[in-house]
Amino acid sequence: MIRSLSVLLTIIITLSYFSATSCSMFKITLHDKTMAGNNEDAWKINSKIWFEKGADSQYGAAYVGHSDLFPQGGYQRGQQFPSQHSDTTLAFCTSMMDTMHECMNKMGDGTTYTAIYDLKERMINLYFYHDFKHVVRFNLIAELKKGNHLLNIPDLFPPNHEYLRFVHFKTPFNSSFIKLLLYVMELLLALLTLYWAIYILGVLFNGRINIKAHYGMCLLLILNIGLGSYLFILQNNQPLFYYDAPYYVPGKTILNVSAYLPVVLLGLIIPVGLANIRTVHRASVTTFTRRVFMLNTIIYLVALLLFAYWGLLFIIRS
Repeated sequence: MIRSLSVLLTIIITLSYFSATSCSMFKITLHDKTMAGNNEDAWKINSKIWFEKGADSQYGAAYVGHSDLFPQGGYQRGQQFPSQHSDTTLAFCTSMMDTMHECMNKMGDGTTYTAIYDLKERMINLYFYHDFKHVVRFNLIAELKKGNHLLNIPDLFPPNHEYLRFVHFKTPFNSSFIKLLLYVMELLLALLTLYWAIYILGVLFNGRINIKAHYGMCLLLILNIGLGSYLFILQNNQPLFYYDAPYYVPGKTILNVSAYLPVVLLGLIIPVGLANIRTVHRASVTTFTRRVFMLNTIIYLVALLLFAYWGLLFIIRS
């Protein structure tokens, strides 16, 4: 049984991750002028722009990224645009970035910032949170003369309601409390699954098994495995919190099936709970087992509240 559970968990771990996807970029060179830009699509807050003055004979530079100060942006393989439809005006480049930006229906999240670079004039045009009505411009030469310095991008722009909504939406990826809570719930579900497995096997070997009387505990065991696996999937796939439910990820069968687990839990918690209430109130059931069942039920209720808050119960729409 332990070997089977290990194989199941290995499969879930292997098949439940998103593949990394790239952000959108462009480069246009026409009439001795080059414009380049990128949309940074990420679920991160407090993006930064910083300037580093070159030492000795080295060039100075401007970087845009996040709190880890890892420069974002790079070029691999792109698609060539028809030159007759392109130009190097800021209006055209901004319109192109606007066309390629991301904005999810659920939270309005997606493109965190957009940077458009005029390489000839050494100008940086910065936009925040897919709002292309407000722009902050930097002259690279002037900024480098100020020495090394760093700016918090959200502080440069007027309040953005979609961004504030994103910041206040708590998940394990931006809340240490929720992250710890999910770890504790996963640990307890693992212990509870082991307890119910031992309990059912003990009843079976003692010849006292009654499918009608104990089917609720069997379902409880299955639900614990499913819920624990789902919490693990959530903790390792940040985009799931922001996709409309039931989410669909091409080529990710495990993830797509998991989208329905919160509703399955919601639908089964009442019948499973009632069946187990009748079972645990039998005279042969110990007080400890009754308390274990109560703890299991509390975990289900906490999970359902979290799922409702995250919008994962797709029958509950805001």
